[in-house]
Amino acid sequence: MAIATSALPTRQGSQALKNIGDPYIRLQLSDDAIAAVDTRQAQEVLVIAPQQLAVVPNMPTTVMGLINHRSRIFWVIDLPQIFGLTPLDPRAAEYHLAVLHVGNVHVGIAVQHVLGVTRVAQEAIASPWTVICRRPWCPICGVVCFPTRWRQPQEASALPQKSLQQDIA
Repeated sequence: MAIATSALPTRQGSQALKNIGDPYIRLQLSDDAIAAVDTRQAQEVLVIAPQQLAVVPNMPTTVMGLINHRSRIFWVIDLPQIFGLTPLDPRAAEYHLAVLHVGNVHVGIAVQHVLGVTRVAQEAIASPWTVICRRPWCPICGVVCFPTRWRQPQEASALPQKSLQQDIA
């Protein structure tokens, strides 16, 4: 998974990135943070009612619950909260999920909105070790900075550390 530290244009992406690179699903985490998931890991995108989640007691706050979808039961996590951003509203009328399939594991990642697909050239992805995550187990494969707005790398490096250390330690 790659996380962009600036807002993306609402269309397919900037002209420089259009029609080149691998396809990624853009997931809005906050007003100025976008995650991008490789389409090879994404199985489907869902909009669900909160009642479809079975809340499990004594779980970290980043774990929203379990869902039964297409005869599969899998966890749903609050991706913005994992990255230290504002958690999703528990009173929301609906949740937007990307269902990922990695190996034999399915997981739903809940986000503010699913923004569509964009193509990103491999050379545009910076190493997460220097920008976002300095942990060897970090699930981030890289960072893409889009030219609409820039955020200093020092600010970006502080985003996920607190939540990742608490929830995946």
